[in-house]
Amino acid sequence: MVKSLGGSLKIQRKPLSQFSTSYIVVTLMESKYSKRVIEKLNQIAEALPNLTPKEVISYWITAELEEAEMLYKLSESFRDIAKNDEIANVLLKLARESAEHAESLLDVYKKAFQSEEVLQVSLPSLEVVLQEELLTKFLKDGNYMGLLRALREVEIIAHRTYLYLSEYVEDEKLRDIFKWLAEEELRHYELINNLYRTQLSLK
Repeated sequence: MVKSLGGSLKIQRKPLSQFSTSYIVVTLMESKYSKRVIEKLNQIAEALPNLTPKEVISYWITAELEEAEMLYKLSESFRDIAKNDEIANVLLKLARESAEHAESLLDVYKKAFQSEEVLQVSLPSLEVVLQEELLTKFLKDGNYMGLLRALREVEIIAHRTYLYLSEYVEDEKLRDIFKWLAEEELRHYELINNLYRTQLSLK
């Protein structure tokens, strides 16, 4: 659970030139993602440290909801197309947890800013950007083991990105949010990895 935020929040305002995205780029270059995805991820990584705390939390509320919707659709695809209820159920569990993350962040937002209206931030969701290509590829060729490997990678990329971005947050309580998200993504990685290994053993 995210800790409640009290008092004022501050983002450390480093010049963009000091916010190196090479860490993110190298991580993605090791994968099979397209140049478009890499560019979008760098856009997110460069923009987040320059947002206000209110914008940062608003962004992640929306991002978690978008991820929940994406995972739900993916779960339905596995159930209907691949006829694999085990994978579908794990993805559905992850979708529900993403929705719960959004609820927790919204609670933090309300307490910190005495407002229920979440700001609109013009940035794509980190994990949806990564997962869109995976969903398209899966629907095209039905390679669900390849998709599980890629989803596993998405969670690690998200985990590392959240930890990396936490270094640019000055306020301790806001830093806790980034670290909490990183821990959740690592847990999601472990769930998908265990599922992948189970499916592999059945082949």
